[in-house]
Amino acid sequence: MKISSSKLDVSESGLAAVVRLSNGDMRKALNILQSTHMASQQQITEEAVYLCTGNPGAGRA
Repeated sequence: MKISSSKLDVSESGLAAVVRLSNGDMRKALNILQSTHMASQQQITEEAVYLCTGNPGAGRA
């Protein structure tokens, strides 16, 4: 999935992780996306989101 205006490549599981961690807070979601993008410079995956936010493995069953 591409986040169009910023041309970010985000996996479905990565997007789900952003939604879980942001708890509906759009500013937090944008901060997570920006931070993860700056850290990885590649596709934003679930693993990258959790590692970037200091929550490795959080939310996984």
